[in-house]
Amino acid sequence: MKEGHYRVRATALNRSKLKGILEQKYTLDRAPPSVPKPPTVSDPKSGLTLDLAWTPSLDKDIAGYFVYRSQTPGRDYIKASPLIAGTAYSDTKLTDVLSYYYVITAVDQAGNESKNS
Repeated sequence: MKEGHYRVRATALNRSKLKGILEQKYTLDRAPPSVPKPPTVSDPKSGLTLDLAWTPSLDKDIAGYFVYRSQTPGRDYIKASPLIAGTAYSDTKLTDVLSYYYVITAVDQAGNESKNS
């Protein structure tokens, strides 16, 4: 099926000639949202925590964002957050002597995820 808006209608007729109609509207969306800008990372000096902030995606149907972390720049990213509705996240439980690298992805209402920031 092509992306777009669809309407599904079902009609039922029982033996007593009673008619029931159910109609549901659907939107088929497979397009990922635009890629968010890379996050800025700051150290709040409150222990093993880093604060991240980023510019929101320009798409109108954004459900939230995921934060991914790695100890190697450009690869081996693992999901560090649940779906976040805002544009800030505090990453906790970090190890003091390690370096961390972050990317952000945007997720739209249909569940499509963007590429890494």
